[in-house]
Amino acid sequence: MRADPKARFQALYESTSRNVYAYLRRHCDQDLAETVTSEVYLKAWRHFDELDADPIGWLLAVARTTLLDHYRSRARRSRLTDDFFTVTRGRSQAGPETTVLERQAMLTALTRLSEEDREALLLVGWDGLSHSSAARVLGCSSHAFTKRLSRAWQRFEESLDPRDEISRRPIVSKELS
Repeated sequence: MRADPKARFQALYESTSRNVYAYLRRHCDQDLAETVTSEVYLKAWRHFDELDADPIGWLLAVARTTLLDHYRSRARRSRLTDDFFTVTRGRSQAGPETTVLERQAMLTALTRLSEEDREALLLVGWDGLSHSSAARVLGCSSHAFTKRLSRAWQRFEESLDPRDEISRRPIVSKELS
């Protein structure tokens, strides 16, 4: 008779978590290593019945993939921040005070939008989704989402205070439709 699944999983965790955490600490800071370790064992629980007798290879592969997902997500957020904040009209280098003012202007403009407009902009700009993926999230066609995004971007530009010197570059998506 097989042992209780919770007891077996606890034994798995106790015998492998130090190795998984050590692997992650070689590649990232403590906070991210702890977060990713938790996600690895959540995934391990979901696939527990499918794991080999020696699952450390699978666990490290999942840790690597999960860490890369975190880095890609961070890069998407950074690109969005760059798109919204760092380019100003007529200036090659903005000081920190200008950057703070530009960020505040962008955030104020976002708060003036409806929830639907914000969601469309952020799905593409912040979450890095393609138009078809964002459409799936919102339960509409890719064509309908593209129109929604276009209208949201237009309303965003209109909601910017004309006295603010924030760039009005569109949100860039890797996929046009």
